[in-house]
Amino acid sequence: MPELALRSRLVPALAVAAGASLLSACASLASVEGSGKAKVEGSSAEEVGRLAPPKRPPTPPVTSHCTPAPQLHTQALCVCKDFVVSGALVTQARKGRSADVGVEGDVSLASGSSIQGAIRVTGEIGAAGSLDVGGLLESRKDVSMSGELLVTGDLASGGDLVAAGVVDVRGAVRVAGERSVAGSLAEGARAAYVAPETAPCGCAPKDLYDVVAAVEAARTANDDATIGLDPTGLAHAGVRELELPTGRFWLARMGHAGDLRVRVRGDVQLYVAGDVSLAGEGTIALDPGATLDLFVAGSVDVSGRIALGDAARPEAFRLYVGGESASLSLAGEGAFRGLVYAPTADVSLAGTTTVEGALFAGSLTTSGSLAIGYTPVTLQGARCEHAEATPAGEPAYIPPPELR
Repeated sequence: MPELALRSRLVPALAVAAGASLLSACASLASVEGSGKAKVEGSSAEEVGRLAPPKRPPTPPVTSHCTPAPQLHTQALCVCKDFVVSGALVTQARKGRSADVGVEGDVSLASGSSIQGAIRVTGEIGAAGSLDVGGLLESRKDVSMSGELLVTGDLASGGDLVAAGVVDVRGAVRVAGERSVAGSLAEGARAAYVAPETAPCGCAPKDLYDVVAAVEAARTANDDATIGLDPTGLAHAGVRELELPTGRFWLARMGHAGDLRVRVRGDVQLYVAGDVSLAGEGTIALDPGATLDLFVAGSVDVSGRIALGDAARPEAFRLYVGGESASLSLAGEGAFRGLVYAPTADVSLAGTTTVEGALFAGSLTTSGSLAIGYTPVTLQGARCEHAEATPAGEPAYIPPPELR
């Protein structure tokens, strides 16, 4: 992932030039208290809890028949390093949910970005054009904006707030440093900045699900023999068809060029020790009610006309990519239906991409816009032996007190 050019402000060069004259005209600065609410100083335990990222319950063991997806995908998008998107970023959620974004680095967003939930960033946030945030906007460093910014919840900055244009914050503005706004600033209240106690995503090694260990455990504990599966059977070219019933299956690698058709009949866990490379035409199709957890200890490269998952149930297909120096490249039809967990991988998306599910990446490179329709996993398969791995239910999005 390339370093950001202006790390101190993250405002694109054109935006700085456009806002320079506004910044020099201090008389034009307007700070408007919205809804007639008084300024509020200090913080409370309720505020700290509301500003914190969602808690991630412990994942099941790597030998479990339970899917770890409910615990790993509590947000629409997580990136462990810097995130720069050349086009717009859009996240949407089902009714009653929040499609949050977490980044443990710096963020640079282009015009037309819209987040249906909160965005929490350990580094700096920079945006140009228009940005609509449906919940909390938080940066532990500076927040820089040129254009129009609408924040439905609080705006929290551990550094400075620098803006040129229109800033509308329906909640409280919490800035630890300086406030420099050329244009207009409407704020529902003003309060002290509260530093979060936990990271937005959980990218520390101790917090990551060990995909490589899960694949290694399945090497000797699998159901390959029950269906006569050759561990090297998907490392060939030509036409290949494979049906997978409920069970755990292990392959040395999955490098098929040609027409590959995989039919998932039940709750399937498929483990690949090497790389997955799929090119040409093919499908990985799921029967009604079926699920697929695909664990890859190497890299993944998907190109061509490969149809993955179920459009009606994108949460039924879960892809996990682990290992050092791993990469994930998705190119082709521009749509991915499933949840991707690749916290140590370099993820590359070609062109304008739509993800129906969720995305957790080490680094993320996009050559166009990115839209994520957040669809989390809320159920476990019948063979899940760990009660704590079953989600408690549909979590509801609770707006901040000032919006109730």
